Amino acid sequence: MRDFIITSLQTWDIEIGSTIKNTALEISKQNRVLYINTPMDISIRLRGNKQSPSYIRRMAVIKGEASPLRQINANMWVLDCPFTVLSANFLPASLFNIVNRKNNARIARWIVEQATALGFKNYIHLIDTDIYRSRYLKEYIHPAVSIYYRRDYIIGEAYWRRPALNRNWLLRPTLFWQTPPALLQNCKPTTRIPTPSKPE
Repeated sequence: MRDFIITSLQTWDIEIGSTIKNTALEISKQNRVLYINTPMDISIRLRGNKQSPSYIRRMAVIKGEASPLRQINANMWVLDCPFTVLSANFLPASLFNIVNRKNNARIARWIVEQATALGFKNYIHLIDTDIYRSRYLKEYIHPAVSIYYRRDYIIGEAYWRRPALNRNWLLRPTLFWQTPPALLQNCKPTTRIPTPSKPE
């Protein structure tokens, strides 16, 4: 049995079906899993959908009205962040990187504190498409293995496009897991892809 920490763009309380939630539940059948709900930033807190279960849950945790840790099954927990992080997306690139790193550091401290309390050790970090709030986590939480699960080409959207991220993001995880395979073309500029040797 191994310990897994999962960070994702999708909160556990999302109202629609979720591949990463199903993946987390499947992993938890034979391993321990700590699923991190992405924290709200100031922009979402002020202008988010205040009727959504995700918003209601995270605000309850921030206000101290709900426990930040929920046990989903015998091997799995969901962790909410009892704080709001800074909004960084529309800042100039140099300032964005500074603020985003500070956000990452704060999230990481909370993850390490709670993972330690649960007795998690030598864990595997699975990152589901989260290119901002998981960018520096490998440096701060020191996982045994860091896996980046890429399901969508999100930097094709203007909101997610940052020059500092585009070429460097894929260098950080230890392993890279991607669906669909067609997206592999987008990784070639930043990731070395082994070429099978020809049989003699």
